[in-house]
Amino acid sequence: MSKFHQTSDAKVFHIPVPFLNRNAVLVYAPLSDMLFVAEQSFSEELKKALGGKSSNSQANEIAADILQAEILPAGNTSMRFSNLTILPTNRCNFNCQYCYSAQSRSTSHQTISSEQLQQSLYLFLRRIDPGATSLAVTFYGGGEPLLAWERIQETICFLENNFNGKVYNKIITNGSLLDEKMVRYLMCHNTELTISYDILPEMQNKYRGHFDLVTTMIKKCCDWGIVPEINSVVTQDNVACLKDMLEFAGRELPMVKYFHFEPVISQEMFPQPEKYTIFLKNFLDNFLNCQELLFNSDKELSCSFFKKLVKNASRFCPVDFVITPTGEISGCPCISSSAVPGYDFYLYGQRKNEEIDLDFEKFQQLLAFDNSCSPACNQCIARWNCAGGCLHRNRTMNEACNKILCNFMREFTIKGLLQKLDFQYRREYGKTLKELLHIAEETE
Repeated sequence: MSKFHQTSDAKVFHIPVPFLNRNAVLVYAPLSDMLFVAEQSFSEELKKALGGKSSNSQANEIAADILQAEILPAGNTSMRFSNLTILPTNRCNFNCQYCYSAQSRSTSHQTISSEQLQQSLYLFLRRIDPGATSLAVTFYGGGEPLLAWERIQETICFLENNFNGKVYNKIITNGSLLDEKMVRYLMCHNTELTISYDILPEMQNKYRGHFDLVTTMIKKCCDWGIVPEINSVVTQDNVACLKDMLEFAGRELPMVKYFHFEPVISQEMFPQPEKYTIFLKNFLDNFLNCQELLFNSDKELSCSFFKKLVKNASRFCPVDFVITPTGEISGCPCISSSAVPGYDFYLYGQRKNEEIDLDFEKFQQLLAFDNSCSPACNQCIARWNCAGGCLHRNRTMNEACNKILCNFMREFTIKGLLQKLDFQYRREYGKTLKELLHIAEETE
């Protein structure tokens, strides 16, 4: 990881980028939506302007915008929602090797009942943000959600009948149980489909199984009218194959346009911290190379870290309204059962005497885990992007792995922002960022 990170304060960051130009500095003011590369001399002038000691009008104008930016608020302090996540079951028909939720199925095969679901949905209706004109509803895994297909239909019907606005649905599935009737239903009810699929036959069969079945179902979904997004887990085995994955999908699944490649969350896969460092570096390099491959194409590639470069936040993810398979309310969609350590930590809506008791104080405690908690976040360039990192990941990985992940996120932020600038200039001027810096240097 790079050693050249420097910051001035929490609102603006000055990062030397000598690999672009020996005098180049990346200036990033996330709260002001400001990003540019400048010569070191102007970066120093901007620092003076931020302290009220510059006579440079351009630097003073930029500094004024930066200083006026307000720190982002903590967020949902009133416990109001426009997003809903439902984990309808922790049963699954696959046995994925890296599944974060496998432990929840070791002692429980729970599917939420109609009564529990309806009770939880009525509670959600009472907690909807009064200004919400739409809802985003995600059916997610603690297992395979399509094993609870009736609960999915009940939820969609309930919200369409009881919410006076648009409902956008999304189902994340292993794809094996889909049929034409299901797909036609989803098309009629404004539902997106994400299929978890590792693309390359050897990787899918090693970690998930059922390559032929899932590949066939993806093709059929495209024929039936829904083109799914592909969600792939990246491990040490396929981190060098990201380009191969996109090229294979381009040949075999040309209709698919959206891909999400996420590095695996598993401390057990990286007993030696140095291997985790190498893995994340390889992921970063190969992910950005794939972005280059897809530049100006009709396909898009993302990951959770990449998405964080688009929108500032004080938390990596919100404290969600998550309905678990037992009908309780959790703040994290990654834990679906009390069999998993940490379930109680995220639980703020418990069942008591057939009623759900929301604990507002517990909700506020969860909300307080943000980018102000760690001193390491205060002067970090990724403070308003990584925003303290995924709480679930921070709690499940050891200290050494979390430090490595922090370094990775800083590096991802710097290189991701530079690539974002480079793509912007190539579209606007037909030249790369490096070429423009060279031209500017020659004209001086």
